[in-house]
Amino acid sequence: MAAAAVLAATAPAHEVTGRVINIARGEAVAVRRVVERLIALADRPVRLTEHEPLPAPVPTGPGPDARVLRADLEWQQLDISRARRLLGWRPAVDLDTSLADLLTAVRLPEQERTRT
Repeated sequence: MAAAAVLAATAPAHEVTGRVINIARGEAVAVRRVVERLIALADRPVRLTEHEPLPAPVPTGPGPDARVLRADLEWQQLDISRARRLLGWRPAVDLDTSLADLLTAVRLPEQERTRT
């Protein structure tokens, strides 16, 4: 993500200002897999409790087509085409490395996370 931040900071302002640019692998990943990998990488005892999906639609955004069943939220995929087009960015880090980096960051004391 640091490389993407540098690319965004040095890109022509008129191309990136005010735009959302997703930085991710761009591949569909099961939410269950992410949770399982986080638990494994955390190396701590964690009890995972699952619940049945809610039968009622859950709004996920504006408009009538943005209502989905919670059961449909089993995976996520971000569109990284804007990052490729505007920044020339390509994913270079695998999921496990990204998750391990995330765990390292959240384990740091607050003063180390905000140090510049």
